[in-house]
Amino acid sequence: MRFIISLILFLFFQNISIAQPSFTIEGTVVESENNNPIPLASIGIPDLNIGTASRMDGSFSLTLSQELQKDTLQISAIGFQTKKYAIPSIKSNQDIIIHLAPKTYQMESITITDRKQKTKWIGKKFPPILSASLGIRTHPERLGAAFAFKINWDKQLPLHILYSRIFLKRNTNTPVHIRCGLTEVDPETGMPAHLLIPKKVAITTTTQKGWATCDFRDQDLYMDSQEFFVVFEWLTPQDERVIPMIATNPFFKSDTYIRHHSLAEWKKSSTDLIYSVKVEY
Repeated sequence: MRFIISLILFLFFQNISIAQPSFTIEGTVVESENNNPIPLASIGIPDLNIGTASRMDGSFSLTLSQELQKDTLQISAIGFQTKKYAIPSIKSNQDIIIHLAPKTYQMESITITDRKQKTKWIGKKFPPILSASLGIRTHPERLGAAFAFKINWDKQLPLHILYSRIFLKRNTNTPVHIRCGLTEVDPETGMPAHLLIPKKVAITTTTQKGWATCDFRDQDLYMDSQEFFVVFEWLTPQDERVIPMIATNPFFKSDTYIRHHSLAEWKKSSTDLIYSVKVEY
């Protein structure tokens, strides 16, 4: 009898914890200068790895549990200054408009000589004959799933970044939208850190099998570091669930890092993927 009562009490409190009340914050992220929508902005609570991304029209919807109602919401986007709001100040608004101001980037000066330049593909130049497949399932409220690859360069600097590419083995959900970038290496964790590109470099590909390539040539992007990350971020519309299939190589030690949505923590992946980046030096 005592066991039955204990079981009933356990199930009762378990149901309470599962059925926690929640609330939803909805709004639109726009540019402060002209009110143009900002797609793919990150909205959430970074410290808790909770977040979403704005749709192509700048709108977003984020559902949070009541225990987070006194926390702080952060909104960020590439090329814009980050904003933070106390959640109580915006919770009652039905459709908030968030204005982000452009961000000024101070680029360090890099000396470029007039010697003859060499080009090189870093990473895996060719897909393996034997490979497996890896899919990414995107959640409607959690855009920004990404892979990052650590580059270790032991030759002359600076590096002029020309292209980056990732191999799609079986893409059955065309078209696929990808944003490409480069990040610094966090000196404490060794994980991807700050994005190094002030503009968005995004592509849409209908390739069912082959390379998805991003072109950095018009960015005049130079790296003056021996280590950095190449990043590929999946930009799937929020009303879709897409599983892009990527070639993986089971025979090499993995240098791949994965993030499950735009504000999630980076984690080392045990799965190796097929990628490369073309540089000039």
